[in-house]
Amino acid sequence: MRLLAKEFRAVERTEAWRFLRDNDPWQELDVLRRLHDADMRRRKWRRKRAEQKVYVELSDAMDILRHICTEGCTEVGPVGQAPAKSPCPAYATCRGLQLLIRHFSRCKSRATCPRCQRMWQLLRLHAALCRVPDGHCNTPLCTQFKLKEQQKEAMSASVAAKAGDGRWGLLVKKVKAVSVMSSLGKRSSPSQCC
Repeated sequence: MRLLAKEFRAVERTEAWRFLRDNDPWQELDVLRRLHDADMRRRKWRRKRAEQKVYVELSDAMDILRHICTEGCTEVGPVGQAPAKSPCPAYATCRGLQLLIRHFSRCKSRATCPRCQRMWQLLRLHAALCRVPDGHCNTPLCTQFKLKEQQKEAMSASVAAKAGDGRWGLLVKKVKAVSVMSSLGKRSSPSQCC
């Protein structure tokens, strides 16, 4: 089956395949169904890997946003502090987020700008994942997003709002799970667990 899957075009031109097609159509159908199933599994696996990669990237972005807003990096620092002199270990990713923050702070059309909308989404995601008590988080707009989310939960009047938030809740849940798994993977010994 693996050979058929890899080299189906070549196998299809062989005399053996023509014999199978002419004399045993049920066997041909079975082989084609198995090839189709294997292809669908492969596509599903690739799609899952791509989704997982997105969740990992969002988790990394949350870590970097936390890093920028608490410690600062080369171009953007916490409110009231100068940026750090030396770059951090994840400077390539950190720089992209710093440029996005800088653009967000200077942009005049935040409501329609796609880059600003991406930053709004990152800030909202941070607020959904943030466990720092209200008023103590250095990330911009964290408290406001938390309050807005609490108000939405309190109202929860329309079914359409719940349906839209269901996808958002799923995203938050998956990014949180990836964040936990990556933090477990970064431990160097079992004693760091507790």
